[in-house]
Amino acid sequence: MRKLILFAIVMYIIGIVIGFQIDPVLAEPVNTGSFTVWDIAKNNLSVVTINIAGGMSVGVISVVNTIYNGFVLGYSLSVVSDYIAWDLIFRHFLPHSIEIIGIILSCALGLKITIYVFNIIFTKGSIEFKQMEFTIYLITTILIIFLAAILEFYISMS
Repeated sequence: MRKLILFAIVMYIIGIVIGFQIDPVLAEPVNTGSFTVWDIAKNNLSVVTINIAGGMSVGVISVVNTIYNGFVLGYSLSVVSDYIAWDLIFRHFLPHSIEIIGIILSCALGLKITIYVFNIIFTKGSIEFKQMEFTIYLITTILIIFLAAILEFYISMS
């Protein structure tokens, strides 16, 4: 699982780098309204669900979704860094860093499913699925996502 996690980290970082390289487009401020902890958690859980289910797409959806989420962060950083000091950005960003761990773990879980499916197809089902390991990572990912939503709501949005 470590290699899959490292691969997911690299994909996320690639997304950040690509997003940061794009010149910010002049945009008008958007009123995003108010959010609850549950709204934030649902959004983050949808990313996790896409990443895990993406394992059935030969991992393509898991990887693309992880790169995309890194891209959004990189682009956001490139936009706000023109107006806000880096120390303030990092202080505000800290609760979101926990969410990134959940995204990376969910990508690795999706890739784990991909590898298992490939092993079944090409080895006629002789590879064992480590259900306990998968379940522990899945529960950990979900807990991280809920913790991130709580921190984001009570720290970042306050």
